[in-house]
Amino acid sequence: MGYALENDLAHSAVVGKDYLLNVITMKDGSILNSMIRRETKEVITLAMPGGTTSDIKPSDIASRQEIAQLLMPPSLFDVLPLEQVADLVKYLSSPAQMPLPK
Repeated sequence: MGYALENDLAHSAVVGKDYLLNVITMKDGSILNSMIRRETKEVITLAMPGGTTSDIKPSDIASRQEIAQLLMPPSLFDVLPLEQVADLVKYLSSPAQMPLPK
């Protein structure tokens, strides 16, 4: 339960590489905020809002910064009573949860 509690209440404390926010400045001046889903020498697949993906070429990138912060708002649990937060953490920690994607 400690892992679930830490990741729910201090959700940006431990961020896995697959969930790092990437701020990518393209050579054309546009800025993309996304998580990286796949990366090769030829193409980077970005996870975009709404569940879509977008492919970009590494050669089109001017700069890239990884930020150890999740996209979930940090105050998400501030609106819930403590009892509901505890119930949510208990539920998320239960073995009835779906397995994590690999």
